[in-house]
Amino acid sequence: MDKYLSKADLIRYIHLDMMDFHISELLRVRKFITLIKEERRVNSEFSEAMRSLDVERRKYRRLNITLPVRFKFINKPSERKNVESVNISAGGTRLILHLDNPAEIGDRLDMFIYFPTKSEPIRAQAEVKWVKDYCDEKMKGYEVGVEYQDISVEDKVEIARFVHEYE
Repeated sequence: MDKYLSKADLIRYIHLDMMDFHISELLRVRKFITLIKEERRVNSEFSEAMRSLDVERRKYRRLNITLPVRFKFINKPSERKNVESVNISAGGTRLILHLDNPAEIGDRLDMFIYFPTKSEPIRAQAEVKWVKDYCDEKMKGYEVGVEYQDISVEDKVEIARFVHEYE
């Protein structure tokens, strides 16, 4: 038997060695992809389980209630508008705005919220955090989520107390 490989045998050997390397890399990539798919499946199942338990992820409890709200944009010219809340919490509220021009994320509002249990409205300055199109049988508008930026501690406690009592 020859000590030396022929040129053809050497090329075949190198080629097989490279194929082994590529196959092992492909197997590692396939294993990685399988792990990612498994992680996504577990995360999806966890999210579904949390939704089924109706776990509250918000900082403050929300109350679905329609309350009169009067507001004016701070950062752009506007008149005071009368709107209604969809829900409320000590951290913010969701409003339905029937306006020609939608609010934009980052817009600031000066708002008065009227509660049936108080003679005077609660005043807060809030920032728009999200905006969605809204349409009901009456008219089109926008659903807007606002977060209070400037509100007194007493008023925040009053809202939290109201939410707790009426939920």
